Amino acid sequence: LNSFDPCYIRIPKTPLENIYDEKYQFILGEPSIIKEGKNISILSYGITLHESIKAAFELEKRGASTQVINISSFRPLNENSLLEKISNSSLIFCIEDHQQNGGLTSELLKIFNRHDFHRHLHSINIKFPLESGHLTDILVKQELDSKHIYEQIKNLYLIN
Repeated sequence: LNSFDPCYIRIPKTPLENIYDEKYQFILGEPSIIKEGKNISILSYGITLHESIKAAFELEKRGASTQVINISSFRPLNENSLLEKISNSSLIFCIEDHQQNGGLTSELLKIFNRHDFHRHLHSINIKFPLESGHLTDILVKQELDSKHIYEQIKNLYLIN
C-alpha cells in the first residue's frame, strides 16, 4: 500500500491461498476480476472471496457463468469501474463475513443509489448470534462456506 493516509487492513489468522500471480499490481479502490463470467457477479473480499471462488466453479458446472470480483478496498472504491464490471450480470451477490449494515453491502447499496443503478443486490453475510471458534466451523455455521454459498446462489439462479 503506497499511501500515507490512515487505513485499516484486516488479515485473518488462517493462511489463505494466493489468488494473484507475481505480476498483480494492487491499485487502491480498484475492484479486480478474479474469475470471468457473464450471468452472475459475486462481489467479495477476504476469506469469503476464497469461498466464493470455489462456489463459482461449482456454479459453472451447472451452466451458470459466474464472475468473481475482489473488492479489496471500499473506501475509496472506483464506482464507475465496479458498475461497468457488473452491468451485464443478471444476478449480483455481495458475500461478506460482516453484518449487512455498515459493511460492503451497505456501501454497494449507496453506490447503486447514487448512480441510479436499478439492480437487486443479494446479500449473503453474517447471521446472528455470533460465536467464537475455528474459522472453518464458523463459516459453516454462518453459511459462508463455499457449499452454502453455492446452494444459495444456485437456488436463486434456477428461479431466474
